[in-house]
Amino acid sequence: MHGNKGKKLSEEHKKKLSDSHKGIKFSEEHKRKLRVAKIGYIPWNKGKVGILSEESRKRMSNAQKGHVCSEETRKKLSESGKGKHSGEKAANWKGGVATGAVNLKKYQKNWNLNHRAENRNKNLLKKYGMTSSQYNEIFEKQSGLCLICKKRSKQTLAVDHNHNTGKIRGLLCVRCNQGLGHFYDSQELLSEAINYLGQTNK
Repeated sequence: MHGNKGKKLSEEHKKKLSDSHKGIKFSEEHKRKLRVAKIGYIPWNKGKVGILSEESRKRMSNAQKGHVCSEETRKKLSESGKGKHSGEKAANWKGGVATGAVNLKKYQKNWNLNHRAENRNKNLLKKYGMTSSQYNEIFEKQSGLCLICKKRSKQTLAVDHNHNTGKIRGLLCVRCNQGLGHFYDSQELLSEAINYLGQTNK
């Protein structure tokens, strides 16, 4: 039986014990013994849904029934809650949208505007293996016009490429580029469409 069982340690004694363990490195043998000692150990609360028994919960519930906080207690609780998450949420809530979310969207929009050229260059390299300077060179060569309809587009001209070889064919407006896609880049289908229009427009 331990002679110190139930004895309270002084703060000085606790400090001495804490300091005596600082910097201690356990040997591999000691670590192995600790691991072996824990084999088969089952925590006392494993598998337990609640620590309190049903009877204890019932007693606690009954004790709280009819309990009314004094005005002083309510005031203290209200003061202690100021500046916490609920207060921050109320302060940042505007028009059903948190102002933090609005600020984030604004920041993302500004970031995209400031890094538009950088993002464009990354997308061109990733999708088509070309740089912005190469795109601009083709754009100047085409005089800024779509290669098919020969019109100037308000939108950025799309890069048209061969889906089998990856070779870049030119820059097209959105409509012409999508039109080729709808015909699966097939010359036969496009020829049939031309013949169809020629016959039906007479």
